[in-house]
Amino acid sequence: MPIEMIFNELSLNPPAASPADAKAAMSQFVATVRAAITLGVSRQLRTQECFLDSCIADGYSMRSYCQDKSVDEVERTYFMMLSTKSPFLAGLSDQQEQADNCDFFFGGNQAEGLGAAYLTGNLAISWPSDPLWDSPCLTLTIHALQADGQIHDFKENIPHASQPTHINQDHRPWIEDLKKKSVNTADDLWQNMTAYYPSLHCCDAVREQVKKLPKESLNSIMRGLHCLETYCQHWQTGSFNQNELGCDSTTESEPTKQQYGNQRTFTCPDGSSRLFSYHAKTGKWRIHYDPAPGPGKLYIGYIGRHLRTVRFSS
Repeated sequence: MPIEMIFNELSLNPPAASPADAKAAMSQFVATVRAAITLGVSRQLRTQECFLDSCIADGYSMRSYCQDKSVDEVERTYFMMLSTKSPFLAGLSDQQEQADNCDFFFGGNQAEGLGAAYLTGNLAISWPSDPLWDSPCLTLTIHALQADGQIHDFKENIPHASQPTHINQDHRPWIEDLKKKSVNTADDLWQNMTAYYPSLHCCDAVREQVKKLPKESLNSIMRGLHCLETYCQHWQTGSFNQNELGCDSTTESEPTKQQYGNQRTFTCPDGSSRLFSYHAKTGKWRIHYDPAPGPGKLYIGYIGRHLRTVRFSS
């Protein structure tokens, strides 16, 4: 599954102080995109409508940049050859349906592009307008309409880049891991689980869970599995530390375990039945795991959508 880039429209504000500053920021933006594509990310950039008409300085738009002969020709040509698709979720009907039931916010502002990155498990890309965007990970606030009509508020981390370093240092392992793994369907993932993630030992229930996963979930889930596998390879002694996984991981609250513990209880490969409280968050998907067989190994009990909690009923 190739990773796509999704533009963060919030990064267009504030515009640069001058066309010269805008051109410098565009150079960094193009270098970031180029670094991602060099590693194997799709050349396609999902954007908002009228992307090229976006103002990046007073009287200077991205279209102006494309026509500016003072810009390095190679850089300008590379940007113009970038394939863009708008609106963000064009052609992705399942994700669009989910987007219709959610509102996404960053810093108090509605964030359609970052929301699309969350829903699709892809890489958010920002124009470097503010130090706020100088981070390989952004925390998104989500207001989701549940089936019972209640609104569930929660936060999720999404992979992000605004400079080549974010690509070449922070996201390289994830991108290269996906590139070398031949996975186009959920069945492909299951058939290769043992080979790709030898430290992760799946409960019997995981087989059917994985085979039911939609195609759009694979990038997110494989990012989470990669983090768990990488952690296990380095965890050879001592106690388990979920804070070192490299992805967002939490444990269930006591009320949730009491009320919905049966949904999280699975028979492990050693024959024991365990409640899987630990879970890695990868976008809207969850991987419930248990460190019982470690060091160096984890049991995987559940891979799929958010399970019910006392605050969230899907």
